[in-house]
Amino acid sequence: MDKLNLNWKEDVIGQSYDGAANMRGEYQDLKTHIQENNQQAMYIWCHADRLNLVVKNVVSCSTFTVDLFGNVESLYAFIWCSKNRVALFRKYQEKRLHKLHSGQTMTLKRVNTTGWSYHSLALDTILSRHYSIIENLEDIRTPEGPGDAKTGDTCSGLLNYLKSNQFMRQILEVRSNPNSPTIDAFNAVCNIYSKYLNYEKLVYDYIRFAANIIEIEHSNTLPEYLHPVAMNDEEELTD
Repeated sequence: MDKLNLNWKEDVIGQSYDGAANMRGEYQDLKTHIQENNQQAMYIWCHADRLNLVVKNVVSCSTFTVDLFGNVESLYAFIWCSKNRVALFRKYQEKRLHKLHSGQTMTLKRVNTTGWSYHSLALDTILSRHYSIIENLEDIRTPEGPGDAKTGDTCSGLLNYLKSNQFMRQILEVRSNPNSPTIDAFNAVCNIYSKYLNYEKLVYDYIRFAANIIEIEHSNTLPEYLHPVAMNDEEELTD
């Protein structure tokens, strides 16, 4: 903020971050550092991060979901620990894309991150490149498996899961309804867990929160450069 010549020690009235200790702790965190220089900079835990935590905890109640993303993370770690395995995965993708005359190669994504969107990206990659992943794992197991029991066992476990009826039903569902992976997370959680969450109340709370933010942004107590007056408003004031 200093490099941008922002007068944060006087003008900042609020700050919002995730719940990490280095952001909202009590001693050496960013929130405390700012409030030591500006007491009016009230801290609010980021609503998007809180919603993300709610979604993760709600979905984690399902053992199928835990198994799903656990295997997705295991697949990422297994393939990306070797350049040869990555090259094989790319080769099988290019082979199939050449037959289809469309598309481009994709890379596996990890899910062991704080953002729920990474779970969606990781799963979308596996759903769209399922056949290439199967071929890749089978090709790895054939030469490496006999000499390395751990590699052979990992390949077999991942192949058994990705070929299982439970996972294949998910594949067929996505292919029959291509829009299903992109369904809005907010609506999906409310639809599935409607008996625990009230959709209308959540929407009302969000609208009220947004209105409060707009009111703060247009507050006369803010410095003028933080809410410049539009030309139409200037004309009305002049009249």
